[in-house]
Amino acid sequence: MASKKVRVCVVGMGIGRPNGQALARNPRGEVVALCDLDEDRMKDFANSLPNKDNIKFYTDYKKMCKDKEIDAVFVGTPNQWHVPIALEAVKNDKHVMVTKPLADSEQAAKKLVKAAESAGVVNMMSLSTRFDKSCTYLGNMAREGQFGEIYYARARSVRRSGIPAWNLGFIKKGGGAFRDMGVHVLDAIWWVMGLPKPSAQLVSPAQSSVPEVLDTGIMSKNRRRSMSSMPPMIMQVDSSDLRTGSGFRWRVSGHRISLKNSNWKFLAQKQVQN
Repeated sequence: MASKKVRVCVVGMGIGRPNGQALARNPRGEVVALCDLDEDRMKDFANSLPNKDNIKFYTDYKKMCKDKEIDAVFVGTPNQWHVPIALEAVKNDKHVMVTKPLADSEQAAKKLVKAAESAGVVNMMSLSTRFDKSCTYLGNMAREGQFGEIYYARARSVRRSGIPAWNLGFIKKGGGAFRDMGVHVLDAIWWVMGLPKPSAQLVSPAQSSVPEVLDTGIMSKNRRRSMSSMPPMIMQVDSSDLRTGSGFRWRVSGHRISLKNSNWKFLAQKQVQN
């Protein structure tokens, strides 16, 4: 597999489009098939790909998964279809990348993970925020021990455009704001902390006029400290340096990372470009 291109089918012509274009630009990837209920949408997207004349179209994902000329599948469908399509791909020995969220329940997610591990294929959720340069910069500093012990993190998701239709179908089947968008910041802050096993999780919708706002928090190593009210932010990491007794608070807002001490005194700021 390492010596040849990974032949990918993109399922879903919504979020599948930008992901398919990214896969096509990667020298190790090649989009060879598309799958959607609307053939016109597939034809339209195929015209933007370098090998547009050689792309297969499928309207039935089960038939697509039987195609032996496909190595991997990107699932970019409505949330409730993630597991059914991914499971079918895994059953046919295909690697899978699923746009977030992975599943509509913990039970379904575990079923998919177990099936992928048994089949020996890659099963990955597309959580792109942890790969953003601002996150990797902050995470690498944490791993170097520059912040001491990180004991608490808080993240907020704010979506200003491309808001999903707020109806019972999306909220009940799609999972609403937390499952659909909150997983991005939750995963990013968890990665920055070093992927600890949480001892407590706090989730609450914030009071805001913005249609989609969510707070998520993780406390690790059973260290539960009372936190005062904090101003809006994208991500915040609290840590303590056990050698000096000092504390730090990092904030990530877009590509700007700022560092303050535990009394909110400004210390430093860095601009990180993607």
